[in-house]
Amino acid sequence: MLNSFLEYLSTQNKLVLLWPPGAFISGVFLFLALRSHYRSLHDKTTLLARWYRRLLPLAAPGIAMLLLVVGMAVLQKKGVAVDPPYVACIRAIWASWLIVACIYVLTHSRAKTIAAGIIAAIFAFLSLSDLLPGIIRFLSDISFNLGKIEISAYQVCKFIVSIVLLVWLTSAMNRGMGLTLQHMRNLRPSTRQLLNSVFRVFMYMIAGLVALSTLGIDLTAFAVFGGALGVGLGFGLQKIASNFISGLILLFERSIEVDDMIEMHNGDTFGTVRQTGPRYTLIETFDNRKIMVPNEDFISQRVTNWTLSNTRGLIKLPISVSYEADLELAKELLLETAREHPRALTEPPPACLLMGFTDLGVNMQLNIWVGDIREKRMTTQSEVLMAIWKKFAAHNIGLPHQVRESHYRSLKKPKE
Repeated sequence: MLNSFLEYLSTQNKLVLLWPPGAFISGVFLFLALRSHYRSLHDKTTLLARWYRRLLPLAAPGIAMLLLVVGMAVLQKKGVAVDPPYVACIRAIWASWLIVACIYVLTHSRAKTIAAGIIAAIFAFLSLSDLLPGIIRFLSDISFNLGKIEISAYQVCKFIVSIVLLVWLTSAMNRGMGLTLQHMRNLRPSTRQLLNSVFRVFMYMIAGLVALSTLGIDLTAFAVFGGALGVGLGFGLQKIASNFISGLILLFERSIEVDDMIEMHNGDTFGTVRQTGPRYTLIETFDNRKIMVPNEDFISQRVTNWTLSNTRGLIKLPISVSYEADLELAKELLLETAREHPRALTEPPPACLLMGFTDLGVNMQLNIWVGDIREKRMTTQSEVLMAIWKKFAAHNIGLPHQVRESHYRSLKKPKE
């Protein structure tokens, strides 16, 4: 092909010879125009502007390739003689340029881009020098049997190269999708997590199927594997499958989300959701413990979500006073203390309720509404109780305490 290309350069068809350089120059000028237009944008933080900047390096090779293909097709239709080896050579060079640009767009790494450029140049040289078909035939002659399937060394090389490229490409696309979803503030955190998980699973499945197809394996053979997998799920993997499906249900229902304050049915797990995953949900307690709760527990057991609809919450403070205390004054002091706290809401206002009478004293309850129940819940309770103690002491309102009286009887020996 390289010899045909060099011979073709000596022909008199100047239009065909000048069209590829013209396409290259046009692509470069259009790239410079698009970059100038991007720099003139006022708001570069929008999703469209970010994708505009990310895909900008593809403009020059993409436009040049498009102009090359369209131009050669038009020339052939007009009856201008176009040599196929010449077109194939130019197309190989342009394709290598486009692949290197794609690598740079996905990684933004100069080292990986240079490595990809070297590999693309080697393949382009082998293709143009007619050495690549001979190498492919040599590797295809080396084969071995895997059961009833005959696999050649060429297929193994294609599988290794494809699986490395596909896994790397899939990881890069997953990272890009994750960053894109993070900037979509109009989506709920659970929706972003769901879309990211579904996209990741889908991309890895596609990558695996494409890599296996390079070995020449009939994908219908996976029907047997699917049956075996179903039996495995029925016996040893049912818990893993149950947690995975439960995690998908939670993401679809949006009943448990990141930063929600939840309480499990047993009462020993109470904290804030920090991460939702396909197998477990990470809960951070108020004493900084990290508890991994299986997703199945959120489906099969009773769970209290304190912030499902909103973050507003009620703090209940049980207070007891002695029977000698002025109940009206105690109620006014409790309400005054609640209103003075900066985190207490004015709507709904604090309330003080008389709950009952016991052997020790009178039970009352102070209800305080706060804007965010997740923030300083225990600190707010402690500060209010401390202020109540000071106000009760200043107004001589006693708290109940248990008094135990002991009676002693002396036994004297009667006189005879």
